[in-house]
Amino acid sequence: MNKGQFDYIYRNLSKKEKEILKWYLSDKNMTQTKIANLTNYDQGNISKKLRAIAKKFNYSESSLDWKEYLVNIFGKFQPNMVDQELLKYYGCHQVFMPDGPEKLDSPFYIERHRIKRCSVESECYEEIEKPSSLVRIKAPNQMGKTSLIKRIQDKANHSNYIPIYLRFDNSD
Repeated sequence: MNKGQFDYIYRNLSKKEKEILKWYLSDKNMTQTKIANLTNYDQGNISKKLRAIAKKFNYSESSLDWKEYLVNIFGKFQPNMVDQELLKYYGCHQVFMPDGPEKLDSPFYIERHRIKRCSVESECYEEIEKPSSLVRIKAPNQMGKTSLIKRIQDKANHSNYIPIYLRFDNSD
């Protein structure tokens, strides 16, 4: 699930569902009885309602417990709604996940090494120094190809070369 899907589902929750969810996520010690008293909702249905909300967010029985699932997904997309103690209780930690190419000065970019002391980046930089050179980059999705290409293009631009970017994938 991505942020757009999460936001769409959250926007389409009823006012009552949002209220129940808000109380559930607000305190590690929040019980169903307390939520029922705060929301004027039947205590026996709070658990069913929270499970139904989790299912709206693509919860499946084979994954985590639905309570942990809700804390995880809201910890990821709406961390300000979730009590820090609740996050710690379920072992959730906010993790930065890139959603596109890394910037040139990003501390999260990791150089790849095929052999000791020689990175793929340095091999590419050496290759573009040769006249009429060609660098072919092939890897599975989400492996940093675009970030690598940005670095190679930056190096070429600083050397006053004219980089040409060709893309031969099947995407439209």
